[in-house]
Amino acid sequence: MPCRKSKRATTFRQQPNALSALDVFTMRAFQHQWALSAVNSTNSRMMLLQSMDLEVEGEDDDLFMVLYHHHHSILKDMNFLSTVDSLFMNINEDDIIPRNNVFNRNRTLNLLRDSWAYANTCFNVAQLSELYFRLQLPATFIISQRGHKASSEEAFIITLTKIASSKTNVDLTEVFGATTDTFIGRVYS
Repeated sequence: MPCRKSKRATTFRQQPNALSALDVFTMRAFQHQWALSAVNSTNSRMMLLQSMDLEVEGEDDDLFMVLYHHHHSILKDMNFLSTVDSLFMNINEDDIIPRNNVFNRNRTLNLLRDSWAYANTCFNVAQLSELYFRLQLPATFIISQRGHKASSEEAFIITLTKIASSKTNVDLTEVFGATTDTFIGRVYS
């Protein structure tokens, strides 16, 4: 059984040991087929055992041979799909998927769309602006003891989105264009 490699710490620009979206889709399709073949293998094994219990001779020998051939072909398919799955999971050093440049998405009230704002914060942009100005937040927040800062606008939007949508920090990194989920966690805490 091949062992699966763990991910290494990398820079944001390059992510070695990663699969592209097409690879992930194909891998899931193969894993689905693998699971189906495992179920079929169990069913064919049961049918094979039941045919062995039959004591009538003559045509039952042919039935046994057909079921044995069917069970053998299912096992071959299952072994093939297991090999394909291990090929997807054993990633070489050369497999590097470059990431797109990060830009700050949805971090200011001017960048928000009404549909996105309502779906993620339960407020439209006008209501968010009004709420933000009524709270009279300071211009920046210090979000860590090392001196990391976030603008009050982005902290306000991130916090409302986290509360309203109950998404994880990892999910919110894509939404807000953050490089890591620690930024989202620091802003929220």
